[in-house]
Amino acid sequence: MKHDDSCALSQAPRSEIWNLLREITGKAEPESQLRGFSLRLGDGSPWWIAGFPPDDSWTEKLAGIMQMHPGKHHGSNLIIFLTGRTPPERVKRLAPPGSGWLVETKDFLKVRFWYRKDSPDLLVEVDSPVAAIEGYTNLKLALQFIYRQSIYRGALPFHAALAEHQGRGVLLAAPSNTGKSTCCRRLPPPWLARCDDEALVTLSPEGRYLAHPFPTWSEYIAKRKPAYTTQDASTLAGVFFFQQAPADECLPLGPSEAVVEAMISAQVAMSRFLWYCTPEEGRQIRTAIFENAVALFNQVPAFRLRVSLTGRFWELLEAALECG
Repeated sequence: MKHDDSCALSQAPRSEIWNLLREITGKAEPESQLRGFSLRLGDGSPWWIAGFPPDDSWTEKLAGIMQMHPGKHHGSNLIIFLTGRTPPERVKRLAPPGSGWLVETKDFLKVRFWYRKDSPDLLVEVDSPVAAIEGYTNLKLALQFIYRQSIYRGALPFHAALAEHQGRGVLLAAPSNTGKSTCCRRLPPPWLARCDDEALVTLSPEGRYLAHPFPTWSEYIAKRKPAYTTQDASTLAGVFFFQQAPADECLPLGPSEAVVEAMISAQVAMSRFLWYCTPEEGRQIRTAIFENAVALFNQVPAFRLRVSLTGRFWELLEAALECG
């Protein structure tokens, strides 16, 4: 379900972020000096993630992780990374009360986010190495602004693994440390595990639900370097809320219970943004999550999946997809 807020976010004047960039950097035409990468989601929304070369390691890193390609910014939602942070006294001058700018500073992560309630655009000032633990945390935080805008366009983020079988995608949703990654490793061909921690379900202009794989940041902190073809979405055929059990079992889940489970999963995926957004926007996002979940489970089936350590749970997934 798309919401009125999507119009507000998409119609905000783009000049605001360019004006802010001019003030912070002193560059007369910053938009002409940025180098960026494009990402188009299943709802049709284009994103441009950029930085100033040669010091644009943040965008290079994110582009490699999410398999993005160089592109132009025209008409796109913007995420722009800057190295360094504006002094606090200057922040107050650039973003006084009533200016429309919301500024969130996380000193322990050496990061500052500049954004507006009426715009999807984001400016990220970072003062830590991209390969440090806080660097990957900051990349995760920046991507939550994509979730934010997408929710207003009918999407749902999930704390879930995304797997694909013969062109059909399934979500395996569960809390942390309950076996999402293990389940992905156990899937045999022709199953394809696309991600094992977070996925974004978008609503296409044709009314289909498409699931995008998003990075597992703990893999990078552990010095492993997987890549995710985030732009290439899987058609969502089912959502499986799973738990560990002595024996494998798959049961249909009613829409009401599925909505409750999806709301919990989405709020986990959005947790860091919900911690520091305004109370008003927090309420708007939670309302949109609820409405989007209701719409999703009017179209996509949900199941309770119980998974044992040695069973062939994927056969239950395949049977559920055939029945669905």
